[in-house]
Amino acid sequence: MKKLSEYALVDIGTYVSIGAYIIAAVMKVSVSFMTGSSALYADGLNSASDVVSTLIILIGLRLSRHPGDDEHRYGHYRIEQIASLIASIVMFYVGFEALINGVRKFFEFSPEAPDMLAATVALISMAIIGVSAVINFALFKRTKVSSVWVIAKHNVSDALTAFGAFVAIAASQFNMAWIDPIASVLIAAIIIKTAFDIFMESGNSLIDGFDVKALAIYREAVQNIDGVIEICDIRGRMLGNVPTIDVTIAVDGNLTVLESHEIADHIEQVLDHDYGVKRTYIHIEPEQLQTKAPPE
Repeated sequence: MKKLSEYALVDIGTYVSIGAYIIAAVMKVSVSFMTGSSALYADGLNSASDVVSTLIILIGLRLSRHPGDDEHRYGHYRIEQIASLIASIVMFYVGFEALINGVRKFFEFSPEAPDMLAATVALISMAIIGVSAVINFALFKRTKVSSVWVIAKHNVSDALTAFGAFVAIAASQFNMAWIDPIASVLIAAIIIKTAFDIFMESGNSLIDGFDVKALAIYREAVQNIDGVIEICDIRGRMLGNVPTIDVTIAVDGNLTVLESHEIADHIEQVLDHDYGVKRTYIHIEPEQLQTKAPPE
């Protein structure tokens, strides 16, 4: 169970991101109407969607902290992934909205370039969101909460799209006004790609997908523990940000129950201390009765 202070740090990072996105969204959308920049408008929609998605993630984080009850013995950790999934759907909607607007602007092309005020606002918003990214990456290093990593990646993506909008608007001043609507389409594509990545990652976790490389490392660690003759099966899943391992091992059939229990305790201690796996469920079989795992 994470300390309350760590939860407070996660909340601080989330609030910082929400504040940065609100400031950036208001500046970019309002100035885009004043200057006619479709690239800045698309970037403003991106920031607005991130206000909504970050709020959804914050609600998910809060709900996921509720302790287990009679109906939810494993706790409510997966609400965090459900929140990320919903946030990705919001981003999909905003991305396609920005894409449609960019394409429409391209075919309604005007040779008049947006005012440089739009470029200035894009640069300022990039700096604001960049500060938020630095804060959230620092918080992730301390807390290891996956949602903070998602927010930090959003921050970086948004800072880059703001920089792209700045470059496009600045370039349009040199008789290249067509760059502005093209940049808005590219920004929309980045939003959609980010939404897709989050959707796949959250969905994979919800259906018990697990990092194959990490599972191989855990297998090797368990196999090297004294008393473990063979690993019959090992599986992993994520409950929110908490890795959970189920492992079946074969031991000497002549061991006492207490001796077998000590081996299981050792496995739990190694996975917790060396790899941060807080939940390990171990099934022990005597060597002569060991069963192989069903085919994957």
